Amino acid sequence: MISLLFLPAYFKGELFTAYQLIDRRFGKVLYRFTAGTFLVTRAVAEGVRVFAVSIVVNIALQRYLLNFMSADMSVVASIGLVTVLTLIYTFEGGMTAVIWTDVVQMFIYVGGTIVGFFTLLHLIPGGWTTIHETAGAANKFQVFDFHLSLTKTFNFWAGLIGGMFLTTASHGTDQLMVQRLLAARKP
Repeated sequence: MISLLFLPAYFKGELFTAYQLIDRRFGKVLYRFTAGTFLVTRAVAEGVRVFAVSIVVNIALQRYLLNFMSADMSVVASIGLVTVLTLIYTFEGGMTAVIWTDVVQMFIYVGGTIVGFFTLLHLIPGGWTTIHETAGAANKFQVFDFHLSLTKTFNFWAGLIGGMFLTTASHGTDQLMVQRLLAARKP
């Protein structure tokens, strides 16, 4: 749906933001509402991300920072440090820096998942045998359920239809994803 409806308009140069499409289709009121909602929610989300990273930075640097300031000020200094470093690499590297950050994050997520899996495998008494018996008895190894049912919450069809709407919302109308799509050389 995204590649059929949104991307051709973006790559023709007719649209530069998802909100221009909303403006053309539904008018200025909805355009302002959706663009404003995007800005507010992104500001809150980025604030949470910066704060979460600054907690880790503060823990790592607190021993050194406490020589120069109070514990409360060390948190503020950590937030400032994370913000300044993020601004520098984003402004200096542009979209390339943003995309490479996404690549690095993907490797961290996948690597963390693998490390977590083997750590849990090692910590559970009985190891893989116990996990396999317990999960198998609870039918947790069934990946797809193709039964058509309106009463079952989780099945293949609900995932397919729900995933289509979720992907359309996140990759077709979210400006952060749209700018990544527009940064590609070819549609």
